[in-house]
Amino acid sequence: SSMVKDDDYDVITLEFSMNSLRGWDMLLHRLRKRFPKAIIVYVHLYSVFHDAVDKSRRMASEVGRDYSKEWIWGDNKKLSDRLEENFMAVMDAVGGYVYSLPRPESPIEALEMFDGDWHHLKQKGHVTVAEGVIEIIKRVKKEGPKVIEVNSSDQEPDLGDHCESWFHKGVVPIPYQGGQIKELSNQRFVLEFPNGGSIRITNKDNF
Repeated sequence: SSMVKDDDYDVITLEFSMNSLRGWDMLLHRLRKRFPKAIIVYVHLYSVFHDAVDKSRRMASEVGRDYSKEWIWGDNKKLSDRLEENFMAVMDAVGGYVYSLPRPESPIEALEMFDGDWHHLKQKGHVTVAEGVIEIIKRVKKEGPKVIEVNSSDQEPDLGDHCESWFHKGVVPIPYQGGQIKELSNQRFVLEFPNGGSIRITNKDNF
């Protein structure tokens, strides 16, 4: 759960582009309301595993992760670029910033930042992101934050948030039906509903 004071965070970073923009406006406006002075940075990443294709336009998920092949960026790169533009507009509306992971001309060159699954970052990739976010923070500290207008509705009292996660341990702490826990690489877990189902959420804040 998250029940913190408005001045508890100087910097907030977010990254969940695989989930598109659904709910993004609400999340950002709630964060801005609760942390009006925080520097909010969206980290835009990409996946070589999903974005790269071979000469036959087949992805690594179809032909395997073959370092000897000649890989190029496929149509998913265009989707990622459009998503990045959308995030820039949404972040700008709340005085936020966007950091984008550098994308070399060749997917093979990008692999130096990725783990063996071609999807998750390894240490070099995390260092690259960290250095990029730090540069944004330094720039904001030097030039000052963006000036944004706050709607009167944003001044309403904060009602609190709660978060439940099973991503790292694969244990779902809330009741659900019809779902299946699926383990991804590196001991990461997701809850999938192939034929539909439900999750029961208890409102702990009485609103």
